[in-house]
Amino acid sequence: MSKKSLLLLGFPRSFTSEAYRIAASALTLDRTQARAGEALNSQMWPELCPDSIKNIHFYDNTDANYPAFAEILDRFSREPGFILKDVVQPFHALRYVKENPDKFTAFYVKRSVPDVVSRIKKQGWRYVHSINYLEERYSRLPILDAARMMYDHEYIFRKLRSFGYDAQGFNYIDQNFIKTREAVLDDIELIHDIPSPPAVSEWPSLHPSTIYQFSRAAQTDTARSMLNFGWSLPEQDGTWTDGRHARLLFSVSALPKGGTLELELSSYKGSKADGIIRLSNAVTGEARSISYVVRGKTTVSLELAANSTPTSIKVEIFPDSTIVAGRTDAVRSLAARGVLLSALKIIDLSVVAG
Repeated sequence: MSKKSLLLLGFPRSFTSEAYRIAASALTLDRTQARAGEALNSQMWPELCPDSIKNIHFYDNTDANYPAFAEILDRFSREPGFILKDVVQPFHALRYVKENPDKFTAFYVKRSVPDVVSRIKKQGWRYVHSINYLEERYSRLPILDAARMMYDHEYIFRKLRSFGYDAQGFNYIDQNFIKTREAVLDDIELIHDIPSPPAVSEWPSLHPSTIYQFSRAAQTDTARSMLNFGWSLPEQDGTWTDGRHARLLFSVSALPKGGTLELELSSYKGSKADGIIRLSNAVTGEARSISYVVRGKTTVSLELAANSTPTSIKVEIFPDSTIVAGRTDAVRSLAARGVLLSALKIIDLSVVAG
């Protein structure tokens, strides 16, 4: 069994402390003298903080300071193996992992980025920056999905065992844990800062009758560029909505007799998923909404108005707000009870009529 040191990375307020506590209890890896394993956080060392990092600000990205953090990580990468986490020096931690891939098994403890941003804003932590860039870098690492840990007490142990660790599982979802979990979820803002869409000229152009797929293997650049906001990374069967608001953007050629937009959606393991889909015409400003209910795999159809010239369409999906566990071992985010988008197709009614 592996005795390789374990490094848990993520953003502040992303459930990393719970992930650390659970993993540390399940493994025989040693713990550092820094509280919660945060060896790169000068504030988490009671008395023995290395002088080299005492006066370095959080989220530092200075090359001259990197050796000080690398020295600390070197120390804890040796046998018999340690468990660490970091949420305050992501640039140095990610650089170290990239340059020393054999020193640690590094995981990204992932929550929905808008939810994390909301909590960080509430705390007033202005030191956190470059979130989108860091999210992309973090996502290259193996994922520990916060949602799965919140509801599935076996998930993290299976994940650790798959990387060679002798993880002794236990049911940590007791009343204290549930209280912590509910406090975390209740603290999420219902409305996040939604970025403005790009200029219409940048929206991808779709061809009627073409089926656009969103699975990891079949997704094209055109399909990928449609997913403007609120989507997770593609998985085997499609791409999940990530949070309470997901947005698709595209342009389509003239539809003289109108058309039908078909979305192939799926719910988690056949459970019921419902919400609102709003379709807006970016040219005329017209918009309408429909309610959807998805059980298993469902095709949701939306009417497209007749138009004699190409037009641009914005489709927004608003899943209901119940927070649920992650959906598969590969899922990468804490999300509302969302839907999996497998495929999209536009039917030109003038062609059908002809």
